[in-house]
Amino acid sequence: DTVNPSLVSFRLDLNTGVLYLTFDETVNVLTFNPSGISLQNSATNATVVYNLTGGSIQKFNSTVVALTLLPTDLNSVKFFTSLGLGTSANGTYLSLAGGSIRDVYGNPVTPVALQMATSVQ
Repeated sequence: DTVNPSLVSFRLDLNTGVLYLTFDETVNVLTFNPSGISLQNSATNATVVYNLTGGSIQKFNSTVVALTLLPTDLNSVKFFTSLGLGTSANGTYLSLAGGSIRDVYGNPVTPVALQMATSVQ
C-alpha cells in the first residue's frame, strides 16, 4: 500500500472533551501527533486558530481516532466559543499537518492546509 490516508470528517464534543477524527483507511495511532491539529473558526481568513498541544487516544488502529483533549486545550477551545469556535458547523474547522499520523503501512496523512480547513460534521 502506497496510498496516503486522508481525513474524511471530524466531530468535536466540548462536553466530553473528545475530538473524533475519521480517516479513509486504518491509521496507526502510535504515530499520532496531536500538535499537528489546529482548530479554527473559519475555513479561510480565520480570526481564531488554536493548535492542540496533546491528548490521549481512546481507540487503536482504526479508521476512527478518538482524542481526549488535554484540559488546557479544552479550556482554550471553550474560551474561544465566543468567537464561534466549536459552537457550530459554520464555526468549527480543522487543519491537519502532513505526517501528523500515518497509516498501518507507514504512509503519512494527506495534509489539510489552514486555508483549506475541513468543517465539523
